Amino acid sequence: MADLLRLSHIFGYFYGTIIVCTILTGVVISRMPLKKFKDRYYKEGKAPNESDTSMNYAIRLASDVAGKTKATKVLKDSFIKVLTIYVTFTPVIMLVGTIGLVLADKTNFFQIVTAPMVPFLEFIGFEREIAQYMAPSMIIGITDMWLPAVFIKDCPSELARFVIGGLTFSQLIYFSETGIILMNSKIGFNFFDVMKIFFLRSIVAFPMIYAAGLFMLKIGLLAN
Repeated sequence: MADLLRLSHIFGYFYGTIIVCTILTGVVISRMPLKKFKDRYYKEGKAPNESDTSMNYAIRLASDVAGKTKATKVLKDSFIKVLTIYVTFTPVIMLVGTIGLVLADKTNFFQIVTAPMVPFLEFIGFEREIAQYMAPSMIIGITDMWLPAVFIKDCPSELARFVIGGLTFSQLIYFSETGIILMNSKIGFNFFDVMKIFFLRSIVAFPMIYAAGLFMLKIGLLAN
């Protein structure tokens, strides 16, 4: 990704920004309640005793389970689950990624949808031409992680490429990967829940990544 965005010369700063912003975004988002999920223990679980810390209780439970488990059973179950994921999700991932690529490369769909974001990006300091590069790249990542980089790679602004590259990783939700897995999990996420998390993460992560980019611009690590 750094090579594609021509940011290899500051890879350490780029990767460090991604790590910090992704962790901070996760901390913030985890404290935003998804109203459909109530704050209660899983029905088959048991709460720790008042005298027990959560960590000690978790370690004890994990040790009990590990002591009753056979390595052959774990390997067999893991193999079946991984095989199921590949067989079930690979066609869906390929389909979503292909549709996203076609929409991005052959249509103006993302440019039209993100047109209202261009004035905002101009307001915070980007030139109109740069803002038109950035706006579609800020939401196109919901289809696949690589598409924002493909979209922004020819942008003349190094700051813009840095911001979009960092945002892409911090968004963390892609319908060609994690989004599909979440929707098929037992947690209870649906399409709109995944969309909600994607946009919440984008809103929370963008200011942090933009601030980091401005700092690097000021000290000469990035060019505007």
